[in-house]
Amino acid sequence: MGHDFDDLDLKILEILQQDARISKADLARKVSLSGPGVGKRLKKLEEAGAIAHYGASVNWEALGLSLLCFIHISFDHHDPERVRAFEENIRSVPEVLECHHITGEHDYLVKAVTTTPRKLEEFLIAHFTSVREVRWLRTSVVLRTIKDSTVIRFDGREPPASES
Repeated sequence: MGHDFDDLDLKILEILQQDARISKADLARKVSLSGPGVGKRLKKLEEAGAIAHYGASVNWEALGLSLLCFIHISFDHHDPERVRAFEENIRSVPEVLECHHITGEHDYLVKAVTTTPRKLEEFLIAHFTSVREVRWLRTSVVLRTIKDSTVIRFDGREPPASES
């Protein structure tokens, strides 16, 4: 089922991505709508899944989690039950920020954060090298982040076409 999003919906999404704590009244002023009008738009965007959740962007380094890394994982065998168990387990690992099942040379890409190289080693052993199906993994430690954003900018472009 497709959804039609107009320029006003996209503007609301851009504003919310910059400040999810904005009041409905301030949001309404910024997009020249009434409070109830913004409320209806927000409800539509939430129900359509365009707004997945509201949250805070945390600075991991401020919490002492200064070692950010990306881990490429390849499996030997892709037994559905074991793959499902791996994915279920990875969802519960606090160090894992993101995990993606990907195409290409590797099976998974994991974004994780920890405090020290020693903690990274313990994390890798506990969650990957001890998993029988893991053929190999390649870990890249981030030296410096050039861009880190979760904001999708529409910048006056046409809204994404709705799927039918």
